[in-house]
Amino acid sequence: MPNLNLSHSLDDLMVIGDSFSSRSGCGARWLCGWSAGQLESEMQRHAWLTHPATLDLVFHPEPQHLWSLILGQKGWRYRLLAESPEDLASN
Repeated sequence: MPNLNLSHSLDDLMVIGDSFSSRSGCGARWLCGWSAGQLESEMQRHAWLTHPATLDLVFHPEPQHLWSLILGQKGWRYRLLAESPEDLASN
């Protein structure tokens, strides 16, 4: 994205990872990975929902609302997903 550059050294990322608990499903450092070709395969199968990044989204003042905001921008089918309760049992 033009005008945006965020970077960390591997050492910085290790410190950040160590600052979180190990309760994540991705291991003690909260770092997840993919095997060779796995992410590409998932993208080809449309297993990921993607959306173009903008500076307004990256620096949104209320990031907790981004999920519903972005889904709302993608059209009515996605708005249904955005408006469904987190716990479907409470629907």
